[in-house]
Amino acid sequence: MKFFKFLPVFLIIVFCFCPVGHAADEVVLERDLEYINVDLPDVIRDLAEMGRFRVVLDRQVQGDVTLTLIHGVTAKEAVGTVARGYGYSSRWLDASTLMIGTSAFINGNFAARSTRIYTLKNADPMFVVDKLETVIPRERVKIDYETKELTITANIAEHQNISELVSQMDGPKSSVNLEIRVEEVADSLLGELQLGIDWGADELGAVLLSGQQLNMLRENANSLLLGKSSLTCFNNQEARVLVGDYLLKSNPNNAFNERLESGTRLTVVPTVSGGRLKLKVNTLVQANAGDQQTVIRGIHSLTGMHFGETVLINGVMQRNEFLELKRKESGYLYPILENLFENRITQGSSQSTRVVLLITPKPVDESDQTAASETGKTEPDLNPANDTVPTRSEPTEPPIDGSVSEYGEPGATLPAEITQPKAEKPVVIFDAVVVPENQPAERSEAVTVGPVRSTDGSFYEVKYTVKKGDTVFGIARKYGVVPANILERNQLTGSDVLKVDTVLVVPVPAERTYVVKTNETLWRIAKRYGVAMEVLMDLNGITDETKINQGQVLVLPKSNRDVVNPQF
Repeated sequence: MKFFKFLPVFLIIVFCFCPVGHAADEVVLERDLEYINVDLPDVIRDLAEMGRFRVVLDRQVQGDVTLTLIHGVTAKEAVGTVARGYGYSSRWLDASTLMIGTSAFINGNFAARSTRIYTLKNADPMFVVDKLETVIPRERVKIDYETKELTITANIAEHQNISELVSQMDGPKSSVNLEIRVEEVADSLLGELQLGIDWGADELGAVLLSGQQLNMLRENANSLLLGKSSLTCFNNQEARVLVGDYLLKSNPNNAFNERLESGTRLTVVPTVSGGRLKLKVNTLVQANAGDQQTVIRGIHSLTGMHFGETVLINGVMQRNEFLELKRKESGYLYPILENLFENRITQGSSQSTRVVLLITPKPVDESDQTAASETGKTEPDLNPANDTVPTRSEPTEPPIDGSVSEYGEPGATLPAEITQPKAEKPVVIFDAVVVPENQPAERSEAVTVGPVRSTDGSFYEVKYTVKKGDTVFGIARKYGVVPANILERNQLTGSDVLKVDTVLVVPVPAERTYVVKTNETLWRIAKRYGVAMEVLMDLNGITDETKINQGQVLVLPKSNRDVVNPQF
């Protein structure tokens, strides 16, 4: 059960006990929302993005927000209640656009529109346009990819909101290292931390720890580190972490295998602005039930914080839930979760415990180091982040103690059309691809596929099929090449429009390629260079991570000399 101080108490009571009817096209919040030390405009825009409607804010809209919104209401109802709770008026201009601010503002005349040009320095134009859909419809924005200019027609209030958002999104390109720890703590220790919130072990929630609380947690004998990982992602970009196992389910009607996950799935987006950051975290506790994915519970949290501070996530997959999962699904094997729950705080202890996650963002760029919070210092990284690691990464962790039993136990079977992923020794606990150490690897015949080497050997030519929304600028950034080289190689000009399904030749420098060796797996190569398997699969058009061949040339998102983990 959660107990809150502040204004949120009123909001929670309203949302829990005031049943309402919902329009068929309105988005209902399916999970609780946790906002911690966040600016009021960020909360409103977050709700608008989830509800798929537009919102125009008065410059007067301000406030520091810490509250919880209970699921079951619509995003429109939630944003209206939040605005009223902080003393602001609101008015729907139409079914898709909401004005929030003072009475004078929302009743103003904003019929007149003007056209302005916004020039971007660092941000991807498509990313900015996507975010601006919370203010204006996309059809009012024209993009010049070569000059990175956005030509936007809007009224004066909309332009004010657009200018603010563009300024936030177009800051210096920076990277954020996310340290993620899985810890088991005694319930009595959580009480000593005086968090001001009383959670059940299986109740999802987020809270920002002070430096003193974090030190108490790490130095107390009633806490135990079960696993740790770190990953690097870019500002405003998504990173994904799975604390658990997954199976691959083949689908004859789809080229891609379906992942059935068991454990805790995190989707994290850091946003850096002016020495502070917002950390958006979507947390799902999942299990595979037969051949279907089941979500047990989930929460959406947005936290305003400084670098070096730590967010605690309660209610992730617990030990008893894993044991129940094993009991029900005896045909499945869970080596990663087995490894995770192998140790306890005190073997045979009768004290009640729970598993929590700790997320600590740290700056990667030297220019951001001064922004780190003095109250949230953490211990040094065991595996320093590399700022060239692309986004949407699936992080892995350095070897940990503990062994995992082999697959193929007597009587153990897998459901039809479901196979265990094949890869390496069980030495990781985040999104691991695991097989037993002594299982023989399949031998691949030497086959050279993929990019074709140029006659002078300086680059490889990669064939890329244009998809909807692709631009030369975006393709060049994806492969780390200069847009002019793509234009020249394909006899294009900067004004040419790319047509869907057109095959382009992308000249990739030879130093950003890698030739697969005998018995190597994609997982091992990804681990060696500190990148995600999904990134390698995307760059190389690979749909099955278990099928790469000796002699195959892979494109890397970095130089082949930038080895992060040479032991692989």
